[in-house]
Amino acid sequence: MRSELLKKIEKRIIVSCQALEDEPLHGRGIMVLMAKAAIMGGAAAIRANGAQDIEDIKSTFDIPLIGLNKRDIEGYPVYITPTSEDALSILRAGADVVAIDCTLRRRPEPLDSMFAVIREKFPERLIMADISSIGDAREVSRLKP
Repeated sequence: MRSELLKKIEKRIIVSCQALEDEPLHGRGIMVLMAKAAIMGGAAAIRANGAQDIEDIKSTFDIPLIGLNKRDIEGYPVYITPTSEDALSILRAGADVVAIDCTLRRRPEPLDSMFAVIREKFPERLIMADISSIGDAREVSRLKP
């Protein structure tokens, strides 16, 4: 599955279809329509936030889906899939890939623990490291996302 998925998206466009609760396009079914428009425009994959949107998009379209869960946790600056439970909820919803904030900022759970839990429960799924610097890339590369 891994190599097939990577071949489908290699050198192709991935479109983000996301809206937070306080944004005008937030609501059940809207991201499915956004994904439809993206697919009609040639998207090879969709990046979506939250279990409900992921489940809705995956049940409607046969397209690779990168999932994440944006959640603020007081005292921690990371908010893109900050815990292993966030990651598992996204994967249970049907995401093919889980995106995780892998920056060097303080987080509620160590990355190595998160990666271990994800790989134990969903060994066939991929992890995407959201990073912001070469330092982030060097640090997370030891975990082989």
